[in-house]
Amino acid sequence: MKYLLVNLALLLLTKSAMTTAVGSQQQVLNRYLGNWRSDITLNSSLLVPEARQLSETHNVQWVLDGHILQELTSQGDKETALTLKRYNQQRTEFEMWSIQSSGESSYWIGNWKKKSKTLTWEYVDFGTGVAGELVEHFTAEKERSSTLVMKDKKGKLLLDIKAKHILLPSY
Repeated sequence: MKYLLVNLALLLLTKSAMTTAVGSQQQVLNRYLGNWRSDITLNSSLLVPEARQLSETHNVQWVLDGHILQELTSQGDKETALTLKRYNQQRTEFEMWSIQSSGESSYWIGNWKKKSKTLTWEYVDFGTGVAGELVEHFTAEKERSSTLVMKDKKGKLLLDIKAKHILLPSY
């Protein structure tokens, strides 16, 4: 009986600690909530021969009982991407899936650095030899900046993108 009570107490403490960890990780994802405007600079690279700038809007909300953060990206009135983010409690890391209107998709694993308020995403390569890193830095309560760099298996620069994201006022 004594061992049963000890094991039950340990189980409850472990579950409580896990719930707290998940809660703090959900707070990280809550930073994305709302409607955002992004000013993006695509620097010259293999996939973008001439540098250019563009603007996007993002609508970000929790779906599936608060387990998935859904982001719809638009350029003008055309939806261009769907991004899903979550914290994977079993693997203790963030996950992100991005699906473009062109049909392309990608999968990323993220790591939060609390001190610098930075979420760094590593592209998961499924045999193409592409390496990528997306660094999102929360610079203020309603602002963040991001840098995306992707390279091919020879180390040649495929994409070099910098963006500033501003949370739009909610009415």
